[in-house]
Amino acid sequence: QYAVSSQYFTNYLNQQKNKKVCELCQEAEYYIAINAYKLRDRNATNILESYLEKYPYTPMRSYINFLIGHSYYDRTKFDDAIKYYKQVNDLYLSEEDADEYIFTKGYALLSKKEYKEASRCFYTLTGFNSKYKNEAEYYYAYCEFSQQNYTDALETFINIGEESKFYEAAQFHALQIYDRLQYRSKAVTLGKQLVN
Repeated sequence: QYAVSSQYFTNYLNQQKNKKVCELCQEAEYYIAINAYKLRDRNATNILESYLEKYPYTPMRSYINFLIGHSYYDRTKFDDAIKYYKQVNDLYLSEEDADEYIFTKGYALLSKKEYKEASRCFYTLTGFNSKYKNEAEYYYAYCEFSQQNYTDALETFINIGEESKFYEAAQFHALQIYDRLQYRSKAVTLGKQLVN
């Protein structure tokens, strides 16, 4: 569907080349750029960046910055991802895209050891049923742990359920916190549970 759509808009633009005024050219170029991203075209990032250069005041600026940031995130180019994510206003994204934006921005920040900002992103996703809620809870606690905010980290780590893929890691971090706060009896009890 994206390939057909892209071809349609490209044909439209080619027909408009000889006209002085092209009423829908910006919109056609927008859809071509979006289609390139959706089709995972290897030039998609450049196409999206070019669109923003040509139309810097587009009402779709936040969405395009999200897509550019996400394309860098997918390639683990976290500095570039963060650069574009910082230009996104998530109020202009769909709920699903906003959740993905907040989570991936948080993860990119975490990867750069920017724990305070990452913690804010992950905390945002812990308060409601997002598809990222379980992962966000763990990463939020990890960010708090990394900042030595042990009370908040411990509360979250011990509430991560056994069904979570982060359960063992959360229990290990809780054990570390008990040890650092010198709660020896709790550390011994949890340690024994982890060994068994």
